[in-house]
Amino acid sequence: MLRIGFWILVLLAAARTLPAQAPYEIGPPPSWVKLHHPDLTAPSLATEGWEYVLSDHQSFVGPSGIERYWRVAYRVLDEGAVQDNSQLEIDFDTTYQDLVLHSARVLRGGRVIDQLKPARMHVAQRETQLEYRIFDGTLSVVVLLEDVLPGDVIDYSFTRRGNNPVFRGHFMTRFRVQEGVPMHQRHVRLLWQRPRPPHIRPHLTELQPFVAAAGTTREYEWSRRNVPALDVESNVPDWYDPFPAVQISDFDSWGDVAAWGDSLFPDAEMPAELGKVVARLRESSESPEQRTLQALRFVQDEIRYMGVEIGVNSHTPYSPAVVMRRRYGDCKDKTLVLITMLRALGITARPALVSTTFGAHVSDFHPTATVFDHAIVQVELNDRPYWIDPSALYERGDLSDVAASYGAALVLGGPTDSLVPMFTPTRPGPLTDIVVSFDLGSVGDTTAMRVDTRYQGSTANAMRSTLRGKSSKELQQKYADYYARLYPSIRSEQAPVIEDDETGNVLRVSESYTIPDFWTGDSAEGLIGRFEPLELSAAMPEPTGTDRRMPLALNYPSHIRYTINARLKEGWSIEDETERIKTPAARFSYASQVRDRVLTLSYEYETTADHVMPAAATSHIKDMARAGDMLLYRVAPPGGPTPANGGFNWPILFTAAFACVIACFMAVRVSRARFAVAGAAASASADLAPSPARGEPAGLGGWLVLVGFGVTVSPIRVLVQLIQTLPSYNAATWGALTTPGAPRYDAAWAPVLMFELVGNIALLVFSVLLVWLFYGRKRQFPTVFSWVVPLSWVFIMADSLLTRLVPLPDPEPINWGGDFMRFAVALVWVVYMQRSRRVRNTFVN
Repeated sequence: MLRIGFWILVLLAAARTLPAQAPYEIGPPPSWVKLHHPDLTAPSLATEGWEYVLSDHQSFVGPSGIERYWRVAYRVLDEGAVQDNSQLEIDFDTTYQDLVLHSARVLRGGRVIDQLKPARMHVAQRETQLEYRIFDGTLSVVVLLEDVLPGDVIDYSFTRRGNNPVFRGHFMTRFRVQEGVPMHQRHVRLLWQRPRPPHIRPHLTELQPFVAAAGTTREYEWSRRNVPALDVESNVPDWYDPFPAVQISDFDSWGDVAAWGDSLFPDAEMPAELGKVVARLRESSESPEQRTLQALRFVQDEIRYMGVEIGVNSHTPYSPAVVMRRRYGDCKDKTLVLITMLRALGITARPALVSTTFGAHVSDFHPTATVFDHAIVQVELNDRPYWIDPSALYERGDLSDVAASYGAALVLGGPTDSLVPMFTPTRPGPLTDIVVSFDLGSVGDTTAMRVDTRYQGSTANAMRSTLRGKSSKELQQKYADYYARLYPSIRSEQAPVIEDDETGNVLRVSESYTIPDFWTGDSAEGLIGRFEPLELSAAMPEPTGTDRRMPLALNYPSHIRYTINARLKEGWSIEDETERIKTPAARFSYASQVRDRVLTLSYEYETTADHVMPAAATSHIKDMARAGDMLLYRVAPPGGPTPANGGFNWPILFTAAFACVIACFMAVRVSRARFAVAGAAASASADLAPSPARGEPAGLGGWLVLVGFGVTVSPIRVLVQLIQTLPSYNAATWGALTTPGAPRYDAAWAPVLMFELVGNIALLVFSVLLVWLFYGRKRQFPTVFSWVVPLSWVFIMADSLLTRLVPLPDPEPINWGGDFMRFAVALVWVVYMQRSRRVRNTFVN
């Protein structure tokens, strides 16, 4: 009910065409309503935007009618909320509903500003779905509120009487008990006066209603207070509703819903014009499969999609005679026309209801009619069911190519009349197969680029729909602009060449380009060329946080194979690489190889499910991020150094070796330094060592056992940590992180990674030194230990802080308490090294 008033001017303009008599009333709430009032003294639950002060929804379900009452009070907290929510829009359908307005006012302190005045109220034709070619005749009462300021409470109430007769008196609803904004009070009440009680199913909530009975009336009431806003994560599947809710339905089973739906599709009379089409199809082919395809093609191509869904026609189809006269209809109209044709051709066909939003997850609901929003056809051929969608466009090929897939369907008029799973055949091989060929020249030469794309199955249908209605010039410009993101100077040499094999449902597109400056950069930083599978990059998921509480949506089905062939006259000096990544919901493979002066980069990506559950999302997101790092490939021009793509990263390897040499040199110098034994003056001669007094502790015992354990484990721990970071330094990942223009580039990556590399190498070398000094009982051990342990902590803390400078997908929070506790423990051991008699008596060599 609260929407941004983008259409206000359109609504007011449309209002001029409506009758002068208002199609609504102004009056008090019905007598059955239990009034609730907003608590204006409660402190705000939010600091910006808006919040519900009261959300009250009550329904009366009697033997002969249904009434619904709403009272909503919300507080606007800032200027943006005032802008977006200072108008009320109440929708209703005059064909079966009466609207009674009770109140509309602005509350400011103790002041009440009445807004329910004729001058501020307008009635307009809503038609929010007109862009989807659906005309439903819904009206809106629009109240333009005046004198609204931040902090005001907007309070309004109304009642709708009546229910769409197409539902034959059935009552179905679903309400949320938590929203995306805070709610001070949430009340829902159901007054039920029918013999059988309704079915109630909670969703993601344990909230139970208070139930009271008096005679034939049962009262259900749900109530919550101080409900915080629900933060919805990004990229959740359409079928997943993250909001806690309660569903109410008076249907007992899916069979009951199917019986209701079957009554909407009676046997229809064949209009003469449609009879001629059927006769022509009967003569053109004896194959039931071909007759089915030809009838489907007629309904899809020659009856345009347009829905007039006023009143009962929201769910009841128009007769085939009306549809043929109009030459348009929506999904249910087209379904009835196609069923009429197929049955006349001797083919078993039934209507089926599906949900384009919830798919197979409609089974998560208690049986209800409102979950379905689309009608298709089930055809039975050779005792095998096929699902076809008469509303689809540009479908070609055989029955497997036009097979609709919505997860589950409610078949009407069938032997079971219940919800059944939809199994659709899958095509072997990739749905999109792209081969990009480059003929590379030397620096300054123009590079030729050719793109050959093969679409099949559902992607061919989708691409056919995209290409229709566009001129060759328009397509040429659109395609060139797409590749200009990677190659700004690219030029299209000719319009794309399109070959459409409608029988096999295979669509081929060929493109030709020239790139004047493929090699980019300068002599100081080096020239490079870039390859990237752009269509595959767009198909793979965007990086998200790994700590998820909700399912992660995937584009399914998606199966792309992308091959890049780059020919260089001088040949390549690149090592072959192969990488495979597999998760429960996707698989990715990458390979590079050089054969006969041609560098071939092969990529393949396929989704095997439409979502990943939260428990598996972390590993999936990290694996896909690793796959994304492999998509950008860099090469050097002939005679230049080959940039990092994968395998060894020689500059980093030399840097690591140099750091190791320096650290070892410093460690040797430290091992030969002449330090005094802790707690004693240096001996007069380096060859003389202090002797322990009789009875004093000495040797690697006591508390030194713990020191020895820590010193021994430390090199292993540092080595494991160093090995774990090595993938960040391979050529492919390093290039993806440190190359300007790369998808994951950030200027801070290079210094942070170099700091980690050098620091870990130094830490490893000095950890090994401490082991040698400890077990050799060298007099240098206490002093070196006292320096290395605190500096190790400083390095770890500095590294944790520096990693905040780079865009990590799932950064680990700094545990300040734990880190400072470890530092305190380290200081205790340093003091022990300086004060302990056992230390002084043990390290004497």
